[in-house]
Amino acid sequence: MKRFINLALVVSGVLFGAIQAAAAKDMIRVGYGPFLSGGGLFIAKEKGYFDKMDVTVELRRFDDGSLAVPAMIAGELEVTNLPAAANLFNSVAKGAPLVVFADWGNNRAGFGYTAFSVSQKLHDDGIKTIADLVKLKGKKVGVGALDSINHYNAAQILLKAGLNPSSDVEWITNIAQPDLMKMLGQGQIDATDLSFNLAVFAQANKMGSIIANGDQIAPGAQIAAFVVRKNFLNEKRDAMLRFMIAYLQGIKEFNAAAKDPDKYPEIVTIMAK
Repeated sequence: MKRFINLALVVSGVLFGAIQAAAAKDMIRVGYGPFLSGGGLFIAKEKGYFDKMDVTVELRRFDDGSLAVPAMIAGELEVTNLPAAANLFNSVAKGAPLVVFADWGNNRAGFGYTAFSVSQKLHDDGIKTIADLVKLKGKKVGVGALDSINHYNAAQILLKAGLNPSSDVEWITNIAQPDLMKMLGQGQIDATDLSFNLAVFAQANKMGSIIANGDQIAPGAQIAAFVVRKNFLNEKRDAMLRFMIAYLQGIKEFNAAAKDPDKYPEIVTIMAK
């Protein structure tokens, strides 16, 4: 997967300015979540890169990627990002017409996709490290859904602290991540695993404190993937190629801004919307 992305980035850099798509614009309906990992998508749309490739992208928000599966199967979306979790694997195993075609996020060293946080009160009371999480025994841990990637990450860090995820904590589930962040700040849950941008926002606003990032919890793990409906890929492969050229141009700019945000104020403004 990483080799494919690296090669595609090179190809997109060569072709982006040169390809002139002759066909009428193709519509691609794309599901996304309110997470920083969507940066390449938002940049490509905002800066008109999809339009340049004669692709019209219609975005539809889902607060958890797993909620997009029914829409994909029903034909209401062509493309979406999905967590690399049980719902994706089970759907494909049962015959869902879905094809994974690109990386959406992984726990590369120094670039963790998610972060595990505790309430500000628990942090102030002494929970500051992974080892301290043993004090979560009997506490409430919130995640978007059972068997989600956030559930996996949370379970992994609890194991590292010496707890049994099945019996030592109370799981609060089926709640959108923005709402979990609010619940953490209000003391309705004691800990949660959130996308990195939400965890940082919570910490900046004294709603919680980050204990560890995803790359510390599950180093190198694949967290999410770009998925396309199989029939659309078969029928519109050229449109998907043009979509990826535009998307990867957005990724290149997103990665550059992540390393030096002061040098790319336009990208920072797009991401702040």
